[in-house]
Parts: sequence; C-alpha cells; structure tokens
Amino acid sequence: MKYTDKDIQKAIELSQYAADKCSELEDYSIEMEEQLSRLQRKCSLIRTLQITTPISLLIGLLLGLLI
Repeated sequence: MKYTDKDIQKAIELSQYAADKCSELEDYSIEMEEQLSRLQRKCSLIRTLQITTPISLLIGLLLGLLI
C-alpha cells in the first residue's frame, strides 16, 4: 500500500499529539505521587497524635491527682 504525503503528515501529527499526551500524563503522574507522599506523611502524623494525645492526657490527669 502506498501512502500519500497527506497520510504521512497526518501520521506525524498524530504521533506528536500522542507524545505530548504521554508527557502530560507523566507530569500528572509525578504530581500525584508527590501528593500521595504528602498525604501519607500527614496520615502518619495523625496516627501518632491519636496515640500520643490520650497518653499525654492520662499522664497529665495522673500528675494532677498526685499534686
């Protein structure tokens, strides 16, 4: 099958469009990984606070009863 210059030009344009979209998706993927990392750090901090806050309150209560 013989391709015309128009077919070749269209293929080049579609190839460039696909490359641009892949680049956009890669950028988006990197951004989402960064956001996921931030959320994981926040979640870890919240878990730590959920554990330490009741312990701190209990220690404060016990110290208050001793004083």
